[in-house]
Amino acid sequence: MDRILSPLKARSARVVCSCVIVAIVAIITRAEDPPRQDTGGSTATDLSLGKPQVAKRLREGSQIKNMIGRFRNTGDRYTFKPSEVEGQAKVKECVVLENLALERIARLVSASDKREWSVTGAITEFRGGNYLLVERAVLKASPVR
Repeated sequence: MDRILSPLKARSARVVCSCVIVAIVAIITRAEDPPRQDTGGSTATDLSLGKPQVAKRLREGSQIKNMIGRFRNTGDRYTFKPSEVEGQAKVKECVVLENLALERIARLVSASDKREWSVTGAITEFRGGNYLLVERAVLKASPVR
């Protein structure tokens, strides 16, 4: 009888140890992830036309539509900082992902980074920060003087 129970006990002990290891890895992994902020189900509509919000990180896949802001060269990367315009969400400055749209923007930004743009694009997340993939950027006209 002991011969039958010994392999079962050993197998049960291995299963329990495996479950404990998986649980510990899950706890450690979760502790290393930065806390996520809920954007309250923000959509492109309430980001561009909704009530003013405090600056926060956006969730992966969020869309921005016709958001007014400025591009800035920060060494080897570019960032986009939304203007604090009434009626728009206050979104943190984010790094712009390189693509053909950014190449075209960069040509104009090198001349002057004081111009405002109307930007449409998708937000991505990486290591607690937001990145913007520009789909469309239109240079705003300068005010007539």
